[in-house]
Order: sequence, then structure tokens, then C-alpha cells
Amino acid sequence: TVKPITHYTAVDTFSDEEGNPNNEMPSMKWDVKFAGSGDKTTVSILISFDKEEDMDTILKMGFEEGFNMGLGNLDEYLAGK
Repeated sequence: TVKPITHYTAVDTFSDEEGNPNNEMPSMKWDVKFAGSGDKTTVSILISFDKEEDMDTILKMGFEEGFNMGLGNLDEYLAGK
């Protein structure tokens, strides 16, 4: 679901090399909102899982570190604009 400019939701899952979902790995449900104020935009991200164990699996794979690195890269990119 995409609501232009303000909101989108998605399900993120692992897949094989042909793009088929890997049902043995957990999926993440994303709820992302954008709120503008002047020349700034606040992005709110809620990621949910079916089970706590699914979240634990993703965290053990380094998701938190990778996600934070991506946000840091975005900050650097936007600062250069």
C-alpha cells in the first residue's frame, strides 16, 4: 500500500535467486510515515514481526547495524545536497 508523500506499508521477506519467497525465514512488516515541517521531513518507521523469535533471528543477522549504517549514509547524502 502506498499513500503518496505521507505513508507506505510493505512486507519484506527473503527470497531465493529466482525471487521466490523463502518461507523458512521471517518476514518484516514495514509502516513508514513522512511528515513535513518547513524544509525538514521526519520519517517514522515501525517494523513488526509475527513472532518475537522472528525479530530475534533478524537481529542476530545484523539487521540493526545494517539499518543504522543505511540511515547514517542517508544523513551524509542529504547533508551534501
